[in-house]
Order: sequence, then C-alpha cells, then structure tokens
Amino acid sequence: MEVGQRRAGAVYDELSTRPAVVATMERCGFGAIPLAGPASEVVAQVSLLSPEVLVFDLASGGARGLGVVEDLRRMVPGCAVVLLAPFDGLLESALEAGAYDLVGKDDLRDLERCLRRLRAELDARDASDLGTQPDLFVTPRSQRENQEERATTPAAAAVGEVAPGGPSQSPGDGEPEPRSSFSIQADEPVEDSVDGLFGNP
Repeated sequence: MEVGQRRAGAVYDELSTRPAVVATMERCGFGAIPLAGPASEVVAQVSLLSPEVLVFDLASGGARGLGVVEDLRRMVPGCAVVLLAPFDGLLESALEAGAYDLVGKDDLRDLERCLRRLRAELDARDASDLGTQPDLFVTPRSQRENQEERATTPAAAAVGEVAPGGPSQSPGDGEPEPRSSFSIQADEPVEDSVDGLFGNP
C-alpha cells in the first residue's frame, strides 16, 4: 500500500475483474487488499484487517447475500461497505442492511464516483475533531438522499397555510434549513458476544 492511501479490502466473485477493480480503488486513493473465501472467513479477515472501506461483490456472499453485510457492520462498524451488483434492484435492501452504497459491477465508473466521494468524506472527517472517534461512520446513500431532499425543499413551503390562532405565513417568514457538506453517523457499540452473527447454516 502506497503512502497516502487508505486501507481497503476487496472481495470479488470473478477473478477477471480483479485488475480493473484494484486499479479503480487505487486511483481513488485506496490500497486494495484482496480477500477471498467463504462468507464467514471473509468476515473474519475483515475483522482482523479493519479496513476503512470494503468493496464487496455481492455474488461472493453466496447464499448469505446481504446477511454478510449485516455481519460486517456489526463486527467492523467503522468500515464502509460498497457493494457491487449486476443491477440496482437490491439497493433499498442493501442500504437497510448497512451498506454505504450499491453500484453496478458492469460499469466501474460508478464505483469510481462512489469511492471518490467516500474518500472526500473520510478526509473531511479526519480533518475535524470527529476524526478521533473510531466508531463514527460516513454518511450512506440513504441518508445523503434525505439530506439533499431536505436541503432543496423551500423552508417556506407552507406559505398560505393558517396556523391555529395565527395569520397566514408570508414569504420570507421562515429561514432555510442549513445544508451540510457531509455528516457523520454514530454506530451502536459492538456487542461483546458474537454468537449468532453468522446466521443459521
């Protein structure tokens, strides 16, 4: 891993994609460490490696699928998991499982955009006082979209509505919500016991 690169792991189902995925990660400032094996072994490897980012080909999860993401988020809460999938039909489920984002595996330009955004968030976190708190996690796509929606909604959207006992609100009465460039989410503490993390066989 070169100086200035952030530690990252990469798990992919097709060996033919390895050079392209690794090259994309390195262009975005991440030192890619290849990981392989059954789902339970991958989780154990990531726990030992403690990478800041893991690029994970969803096909590598086998029958466990998104359950592996849930295990990873509980075992290594500070690791942002970026999923590779042939289509985005699982996006909502992936975000609910704790993934940072899900991108198409057929066009690595999506992966590059995602990793560049993630690198910028990590750098901004470290530049702030929050960078000393290891249990903080960068903002996943679901929260970013909610923030963008709130930021683009006029604060005076309820103009003309009459509040109980009061006059109609006129334009300019409300102040726009502040828009933050990024935010940090605090994860719950890792449980002392790891029983049941890997699900039923």
